[in-house]
Amino acid sequence: MSLKDAWQQQKQQRQQDVIQRQQQVQQTLMQFQQERQQTAVQLRRELQAFQQQVQQETQTLLIQAHAQRQVQAQQLAQQLHEFTQSLQQQTANFLSACAADHSLMAQQLLQDLSEFRTQLKSSVAELRQLLQARVQSLQQETQALLQQSRQERLQQHLKLVQELTRSVDHLRAEVQTYLTELGLARQERAQQLQQMLQQDRQRRQIDQVNLFQQLADFRAELRQYRTDLRQLVWGEESVVDSLPPESVPPPAQVISIKHQPKTKHQPNASAAPLSPAVVSPPTQKRSAAAVGTSSKSPRKEAVSTEEQVYTYIDQVQGARLTEIESALGINRFQAVDALRALIKKGLITQRDRMYLIQEEVSL
Repeated sequence: MSLKDAWQQQKQQRQQDVIQRQQQVQQTLMQFQQERQQTAVQLRRELQAFQQQVQQETQTLLIQAHAQRQVQAQQLAQQLHEFTQSLQQQTANFLSACAADHSLMAQQLLQDLSEFRTQLKSSVAELRQLLQARVQSLQQETQALLQQSRQERLQQHLKLVQELTRSVDHLRAEVQTYLTELGLARQERAQQLQQMLQQDRQRRQIDQVNLFQQLADFRAELRQYRTDLRQLVWGEESVVDSLPPESVPPPAQVISIKHQPKTKHQPNASAAPLSPAVVSPPTQKRSAAAVGTSSKSPRKEAVSTEEQVYTYIDQVQGARLTEIESALGINRFQAVDALRALIKKGLITQRDRMYLIQEEVSL
């Protein structure tokens, strides 16, 4: 038999024992409960009989006690009357005797108080003299102690000042050494940073030269594309083609002016302000003819304004409405009409109140 089977058998045996014990306990409890009920019933009966007997005895005792108290009360009232009369007489005698004693005692107390007062005055004078002498001696001792403590404080102050000066000198020396060490470390760090900055600057210059070279090539390709597009749209010679080749800066010049930022009011070298020499000959001819025959050819005048606006925007690489009006000398209506016509044709576009060439925006 394994331990598990033995344990299970023992467990079942224990469970059976527990069940039997529970049954026995329940039986005993039921017996106890029945016995308690029987005893309780019997006790109730005995208590009822005892209560009735006690009530009868109590009533008889109360009646007898009431009669005895009445008799005793009459006797006590008579005795009390006699006692009060005797007490009044004794009290009168005692009060007369006390009055005589009080008068004698008052005279004796007056004499004792006068003697005590004289003695007290003499003792108070002696004590005052002793206290004055003690106070004077305490004042002298206090002054001596104060002088001694003042001297000790001065000595301690001098010692503390000396120690503080020593500590301050020591701290100054340590701070000076620490500052020298920091200065040397800072110099070494500055030299390292200077070398790193120099290397970065050289690297940036090389990258910048390469970028500007790529930009010059891209601009050349862009100019060629614009000239082709302009010839395709207008069928005439471009304004940029009429410019001299020196207007486009070479890569070396671009590198020399790399620190000059390009702003809206400072156009690049290729976008020079308009002048009579910059405008193409066909444009000048059309504008002169439009001045002479403004009432006969309004279409030619509108086309000329559109060309001027397109050429100016192309040269400055983006412009606002007010800049176009002031640069070309036209009014608001002419500028707005020309810009609308160019936008409808898809040649320019508007972005944040700036008018740009469509090909530049797409690129």
